Amino acid sequence: MCNLFNLQTLISECFVRELPKGIHKLVNLRHLYLMDAIRLPKGLRELTCLKTLNQFEVATKDSGIFKKRHMKLEDLNKLNHLEGSLSIDGIGGVKDVGEADRAQLKRKKGLVELKLYFGGDSSELRSRNSTLLLEDLQPHPNLKHLVIESYYGTSLINLKSLVLMYCLNCES
Repeated sequence: MCNLFNLQTLISECFVRELPKGIHKLVNLRHLYLMDAIRLPKGLRELTCLKTLNQFEVATKDSGIFKKRHMKLEDLNKLNHLEGSLSIDGIGGVKDVGEADRAQLKRKKGLVELKLYFGGDSSELRSRNSTLLLEDLQPHPNLKHLVIESYYGTSLINLKSLVLMYCLNCES
């Protein structure tokens, strides 16, 4: 698959669990539609012409505990042509809150919907990290819809559209 240099759209609606490491060779890839729990290789961050990426997983979950990191939030840094909807799963497993700022979501002006799944436990450290991560993500002002699931932070700021699910510790 990695030798299909002119491939522009890749749809994975099968039981593939991991994309090949050589995916960075698909320099003309514009649209990548993935089913749940597909492991993304580091080379994905080199696909700077990518417009569609429906899911991005930064950690896997095993019985509520984050088991293994796949990508880092900062791997989104160069993907500035993303548009439409993006779901980021496993943010609760991110320990370096600086990754959120380095993701540069504020430069992704084509994103209109962002889904953030935090997950994990509700420890005080996770609560503090969740709040800092959410503040540092700073999506572009063009964002119309934000979905936050399993957020353990204590505040949410300046939102126009908000869907809350399982945010047990939210106070304001």
